[in-house]
Amino acid sequence: MEKNMIGNYEVITPLGQGTFGATFLVNKDGKKYALKLFKNEMIRSKNDIKRIEREIEALKKVDHPNVVKYIDDGFHIRGFDKFRYLVMEYTEGEPLSNFIERNKRLTIAQAQRIGLQILEGLKAIHDNGLFHRDLKPDNIFITRLGDVRILDFGLVKLLDASTLTATGVPMGTYAYMAPEQLLDSKNIDYRSDLYSFGAILFHMVTG
Repeated sequence: MEKNMIGNYEVITPLGQGTFGATFLVNKDGKKYALKLFKNEMIRSKNDIKRIEREIEALKKVDHPNVVKYIDDGFHIRGFDKFRYLVMEYTEGEPLSNFIERNKRLTIAQAQRIGLQILEGLKAIHDNGLFHRDLKPDNIFITRLGDVRILDFGLVKLLDASTLTATGVPMGTYAYMAPEQLLDSKNIDYRSDLYSFGAILFHMVTG
């Protein structure tokens, strides 16, 4: 049976679907990785291409235990189609949203352990001149050892680059977004990430 390959990576199984792409568990040289394949049908403009390249560049910039690690990126040719892909570290575990749903309400000790790691990861993101803009339980991964990885840089903004979103068009997930982000996605900063963190903390301790 012919192997299903993306670049030099053998596809093992799908991990999830997002707006801009699908994520797969892949294997290369006996090691597992998570590969995000961006959908061609979602790339309709130069801004969409910039957003994908921005996500890749953001991951390259941040090297921290609480932020998912960049491994590789490239292009996958299939027939007449050309797909962009991003390879990240893979760890077994689950999104924080599943962890909360399973436990209903986290203990103070659990919330503290997870919360401090989120803040450490956020600090690394902000220290690199970035902010996330879509921090939520679905974008925070809890490994089997209880370690945190911040995921999904699809809406990340480089502080020294012009934004790709129009003023007045909210980008993010409403339940965890700061009021100013709902009003004006263009003119926000790292404090919006801290607001999102507060909403996540509230969700963890109250269920």
